[in-house]
Amino acid sequence: MSLRDDIDIVGALAERIEALAAQLLPGGQRDGRLWRCGSLAGEAGQSLAIVLSGPKRGCWFEHNGGLGGSALHLVAQCCCHGDIREAVRWSRDWLGWGQLDAEERARIAARLRDEAARREQAAERERGWLQREAKRLWLDAKPLQRDDLVWRYLQGRGIELSRLPRLPGALRCHPRLFHRKSGASWPAMVAAIAGLDGSHVATQRTWLEVHDDVRVTKAPLSHDSKMSLGSYRHCGGAIHLTRGASGKAWKEAPEGETVAFAEGIEDALTFACARPDLRVAACATSLAYLAHVALPPGAHEVIVIAQNDPKGSDAMKAQRKGIEGLRLRGYRVSVFRPPVFLKDVNDWAQWLARLPVQREAA
Repeated sequence: MSLRDDIDIVGALAERIEALAAQLLPGGQRDGRLWRCGSLAGEAGQSLAIVLSGPKRGCWFEHNGGLGGSALHLVAQCCCHGDIREAVRWSRDWLGWGQLDAEERARIAARLRDEAARREQAAERERGWLQREAKRLWLDAKPLQRDDLVWRYLQGRGIELSRLPRLPGALRCHPRLFHRKSGASWPAMVAAIAGLDGSHVATQRTWLEVHDDVRVTKAPLSHDSKMSLGSYRHCGGAIHLTRGASGKAWKEAPEGETVAFAEGIEDALTFACARPDLRVAACATSLAYLAHVALPPGAHEVIVIAQNDPKGSDAMKAQRKGIEGLRLRGYRVSVFRPPVFLKDVNDWAQWLARLPVQREAA
């Protein structure tokens, strides 16, 4: 069984991806151009997304577990314990290719190769458009200012940006940003996801809600209150929030500097306010992404700002995958997490802030 056969099978599975997704993951459902479910186990949820149409048809990614790939990799994960050769055999049987003669297989293979080339060209055009649209959206927002909606949202989470040497240039405030699934516009915190060289490659959006009592919280949008626009995995992009004691750009960080990474902006900024001397960033996705994130050439040590996810959960597996990925790349890794009775470091900071009030009440 040749590599060429594998590539042809990937294209054939992509052509029938909706039927394949429904069979492998029956607990999922169609959501626009995506098939969504909770995980590779097939339960209902949002973490796993499979592209059903367009240039990336057949591609999938599980955000909690940090896994993804082609339709053939999906078969391997769901049916074959990750064994790609067994997945090829399963897929040939599912596609009915065992009943085709050599001439018919050759015709199908040629058509699939042509279709794959067209899809790749379309995907390249889409990547370029998404990057331009992500940059436009970020530029449409206003730079972060004291007492704007983003400042107040973060302050409500116990994050005092005034403790930082400078305001994070990666964050901006958008007064009204359309949210497709809800069909409504909300204010939003928008964050630049950048490559190590500082180039803007994608934009993360966190929709916000302003309450009658002027509090600002995350918008009540279930799993979709935070979304990213654009592609950043190819360059290891991240949300660069602070530059530490040196104040130098990320690609110019001094030799031996320690870098801290959190999954989300709120945890990262909570840590940065306590340790403004350190360079801090947010992954823009699960901590599994740490295995691929771009780090300054001089960095030797990484602090992972982790959450207390349940043992055995996809999120905990993602943490371990990211940490192991960093260690395999040669970095020293230490993990900073809150006490076990709290979820994350932002919860910890808010809990500590309430302690004096609790003592006075006692």
